[in-house]
Amino acid sequence: LVNPEVGREREFASIGPAPRAKRVIVIGGGPAGLEAARAAAARGHHVRLFERAAELGGQLRLALLPPQKEKIEWLRLCLITQAQKAGVELFTSTPFQPEALAQGEADAAVIATGARPREEKVAGARADQVVAAWDVLDGRPSARDLAVLVLGGRQMGCETAEFLAGRGNRVTLVSRSPAADLAGDVVASYRAPLLARLRKLGVALHTRCDVRELRDGKATIVDAHGREEAVVGA
Repeated sequence: LVNPEVGREREFASIGPAPRAKRVIVIGGGPAGLEAARAAAARGHHVRLFERAAELGGQLRLALLPPQKEKIEWLRLCLITQAQKAGVELFTSTPFQPEALAQGEADAAVIATGARPREEKVAGARADQVVAAWDVLDGRPSARDLAVLVLGGRQMGCETAEFLAGRGNRVTLVSRSPAADLAGDVVASYRAPLLARLRKLGVALHTRCDVRELRDGKATIVDAHGREEAVVGA
């Protein structure tokens, strides 16, 4: 997760100084962009990195916000520091202008702009009722003392549910997958405590279910057998 050389030391041992220094532009200041910039600069290239946000780190800035994840900040700061030590020029709050490539300002460009969350459509929902987990973790909106439904039972959904429940919200988590797959994309040593914390916080877990609609302040969910249930004010 943190060191790409682990398990491939022989492969990376052959990577040395570049035969010719090039002008390299890295577009995106998340973990991939920062590591690519550091590696290129370490080989002797002249590297500039452009990030449109005010802070570097990309999704790491969100990953460190759920409970028990604060130490991810160590990784974010390490990536930034190592890029700086390697000589990378870092530009924040600076969207890259592609015209620079056409004008010959670089010999190579690395695209590391990351991903965006997929938008979910929920029947009957107002535009302001459906919010991406990224926005919730980033404090938009600052949800407190609300009845909240979280759709999705993988790591992001479970951590967002814990984040919300810890702020006094009444949280229902709905997952289309079976219970055995809740937070199934994380290691077992982290998964078990995470699920235990959700139960302790009173998060209602509904697996093999989907959200049918939002109506009159209630969310209607349907299970794998077609049975409907009205849950959580919405």
